[in-house]
Amino acid sequence: MKLNRDLFPDYDTLIFFDTETTGFTPTSHWSAEQNKDVIDRVVELGAVKFARNDAGDWEMADEQSDLISLPEGEIMPEGASKVNHITGDMISKDGLDPEEAFSHFSQMISGKTLLIAYNAHFDVNFLKHELKNRCSFGNADLLSCDVYDAMLTARARIVGERGFNPGHRLGEMLSHYDIQGVENSHRALDDVYALSQLVKTFHEERPDLDSQINVFPYYRRHGMPSDRLDDPKFKFIDEYQMADMYKPTRVVPISEILQEIIPSPEEFDDTALKGYEEGGVHLYKEKSSGTYFMTDKNDPSFYTRIGKKIEDVVSRLTPLASSVASVGTSQEPAVAPDVTESVFPGTDNFGGSNGGANSSHLM
Repeated sequence: MKLNRDLFPDYDTLIFFDTETTGFTPTSHWSAEQNKDVIDRVVELGAVKFARNDAGDWEMADEQSDLISLPEGEIMPEGASKVNHITGDMISKDGLDPEEAFSHFSQMISGKTLLIAYNAHFDVNFLKHELKNRCSFGNADLLSCDVYDAMLTARARIVGERGFNPGHRLGEMLSHYDIQGVENSHRALDDVYALSQLVKTFHEERPDLDSQINVFPYYRRHGMPSDRLDDPKFKFIDEYQMADMYKPTRVVPISEILQEIIPSPEEFDDTALKGYEEGGVHLYKEKSSGTYFMTDKNDPSFYTRIGKKIEDVVSRLTPLASSVASVGTSQEPAVAPDVTESVFPGTDNFGGSNGGANSSHLM
């Protein structure tokens, strides 16, 4: 695995990691499957450490892939096993003592360290409890690290900026960016390799990941995790704040887009189009994908994907031009929300999701 030299330049160590667990909650809770109170555990830990070499490049320095034994009397639930394909027999045969496994991970932390995970709050919070309760050395080193959650970038860029939701799970991101040679198998080390290539891709697409360190995403309808990292350096942001993270990289007048994609732009009235622009809604083209989108400066949460085909754009713009033409050259601009409502009936604003802060992980 290779990483860009300028990725997270302020850090001495990067640790990409992933946990596989027996459930979703590292504190005592009722389990319907087991019909008793249980504490969910980490049963597999995968990690890859990168450190700077003499030339200043990131170089793989250590790797971990360990199954971890369960306390006596605790079992691997069938539901969790179906997701991560880890069985009780595998844990009984190959599971390490938690002190040994978690010690290996803690020893990877050196200098200024950044922990990197997908749905990172889930993983870091589980390790916080496991190191505190099952290891003699505690969790102070872990909690001293900064954290980057790649799922925040996925949600903000894919859902927030581009206005549609292809799903934001790790495997769906690999498909969206067409990242080859890795897989989201729900086994820890496989997912770590996949994560490293996704983060590399995020950075090459737009090198702004440093601004997202120690920030975790959540959706309002799910609420923030009840058992959350309480260090004041950590911040939680909702879907509306995520929408504000990214604005269109190229917002241009509608008339310019028309000249680029429509054979006969003279069919559209320039005055009407100008009036429409002043109403606050813009059409823009995303350079990386060649896809056209609508955005409304009066409503930061509104992003609508139109498509790549000329026919799609023409079909959307024709009624827009007609609607705004009725405004004429009046000093009163067209009201963007009314126009978008008539042109895009049934369009969802930002906030569509298939998961929240407490969504299924078991990765």
